[in-house]
Amino acid sequence: MFVALLRKIKWSLYLPFLAYLKSILPFPKKIKKPVCFIVGCGRSGTTILGKLISKHKDVLYLNEPVHYWYAINKKTDYTDIFGRKNGKCFLDENDASKREIKKFNRLFGKKILFSRKKILIEKLPINSFRIRFLLKLNSKAKIIHIIRDGRAVVQSIKKISEDNKYKIFRLPLNLWWGRNNYKWKTLSKEAKNKKYFSAKPDKLETFSDYGAFEWITSIEEVDNMKKIIPKEQFLEIIYEDLIKNPEIIMNKILSFLNLSSYSKYNNIVKQMVYSKERENNKIFLSKDIIKPFKKLQLKLKYPVSSVELNAEIKK
Repeated sequence: MFVALLRKIKWSLYLPFLAYLKSILPFPKKIKKPVCFIVGCGRSGTTILGKLISKHKDVLYLNEPVHYWYAINKKTDYTDIFGRKNGKCFLDENDASKREIKKFNRLFGKKILFSRKKILIEKLPINSFRIRFLLKLNSKAKIIHIIRDGRAVVQSIKKISEDNKYKIFRLPLNLWWGRNNYKWKTLSKEAKNKKYFSAKPDKLETFSDYGAFEWITSIEEVDNMKKIIPKEQFLEIIYEDLIKNPEIIMNKILSFLNLSSYSKYNNIVKQMVYSKERENNKIFLSKDIIKPFKKLQLKLKYPVSSVELNAEIKK
């Protein structure tokens, strides 16, 4: 009870209020150093990628600062962790007025201003659905998109979705889908309106289906955004390539970010990354999602042999 109360105070009051105070202090007016956003469907390797980049001596790294985003625009609360029920998954340039841009510059700008770092890197997977929003906030920002085998992503989302022990003041907060499945309800509704593929989200039955839907929608959204992102500001990497050849991929990323490589950093990369083969890649999907899932798997040159028709009903 006491721990739940502290958590409630932290997320509902302390962190939002602290971010709000920082956002109203009238400096800096602009972020003078480069900014880069790491995006990709959750459970695709955004965390390990962020950790690897964060070890570079010239990088200031922000890992999922949802309270900052909430201070900038309350619509960013996609899991309803702050309890206002007005969050969205998809955001675009219309959600970034002069007011939001000022708040972004003040919040993120203060972080990089008071550091001796050369670049600010932020990671938040849901930002895959917000690239127009990000570029309106900072038109010169760079985007790194990471893609992973959909089977592994679905397995991971299913596993974390089933762990529903986390609560805020006795209110259920699913570790993946948020308070009362708020993220799923919002994502499915918004994505359905965009008509990315034929799957009908209201017919999806399991957490595996939900994960497959998010994986497809996330990748297709970024794919659609490629046409508006200047080529020099966008880099796409494959998770499996990162795990197999970390030095090569990280050097490619450093070059993209205009950062130098050095032996100490390369040694850190070697120590942090290891390849672990999954014993079982089999996943079960419903008839309403299995076809578009396999189609995207094949397009990305991933296997589909272990993707089978749903044999489970339990969420």
